Amino acid sequence: MDRNTAGCAFHDPRIVVGMDVMTGIEELVRELSPEHRREALDFVTYLLQKQKRKQGGPLRQTWAGALRRYRDTCTALDLQRESLSWRTG
Repeated sequence: MDRNTAGCAFHDPRIVVGMDVMTGIEELVRELSPEHRREALDFVTYLLQKQKRKQGGPLRQTWAGALRRYRDTCTALDLQRESLSWRTG
């Protein structure tokens, strides 16, 4: 299996080893009905959105040190219990 077909769930005999991925996609999509082409377009759009979410920016920790003033009055367990009460109402 070459790098173009690595990770494929199944092998289609119309896709030959070494074929460019885009060429293979185009050939298969041409065979779809208009309804299924729309589904394929929706799926590709979903994959692009998923990819953008994963790319996100660097982790921001702007909250770091925000509870410093409570260091001598609360323990981590106290803060966990308090946050739980906020979530459960």
